[in-house]
Amino acid sequence: PYVGYFLHLLRHFNYIVIIHDIDPDISIQLKFIRKGLLTTFWDATFKMVYKHSEKIVVLGECMADVMRKKIPAYTGKIAVIQHWEDENFIRPLDKNQNLFAREHELTGKFVVLYSGNMGLNHNLTLFLDAASRIGDKNILFLFVGEGAQKQALIRKCSEMKLENVKFLDYQPREVLPLVMTCGDVAI
Repeated sequence: PYVGYFLHLLRHFNYIVIIHDIDPDISIQLKFIRKGLLTTFWDATFKMVYKHSEKIVVLGECMADVMRKKIPAYTGKIAVIQHWEDENFIRPLDKNQNLFAREHELTGKFVVLYSGNMGLNHNLTLFLDAASRIGDKNILFLFVGEGAQKQALIRKCSEMKLENVKFLDYQPREVLPLVMTCGDVAI
């Protein structure tokens, strides 16, 4: 967002800020960083970015509520644009008819599915702990995607000797409906 702000100052360009995560708040809550001088500076500079922006786009009403409390002077600029998947693209499908589920031997299992970014802000080790407590090979925890945390999760899974956890790479867009319908539970 700083690029838009600086271009606005230098060339009077208009810009819109799109917020995917509310930082530094989320990093403080996850104890990645502590509240202090750096986070106060971060918030202050972002308020300047928000002040000069045309719009502040957030992903949903919950995030809009948080931002309204965080920056009450700019609530009129907040717009919600849910850029999630089209509900007509992903439709319910019996797992036995799902080619992806058959290809990855998921049809005879209860699948707990996580599909998406495995970023540092996502507490996914919690699900490895759940998998170790369950220990049932008929209940499979399936992680589909990539991210900064993926290799650490794979290592931890190996160290814990979990046989009911599987990792797959991001799948092509045309396969996404099959991925999303192979899970019995989505996390």
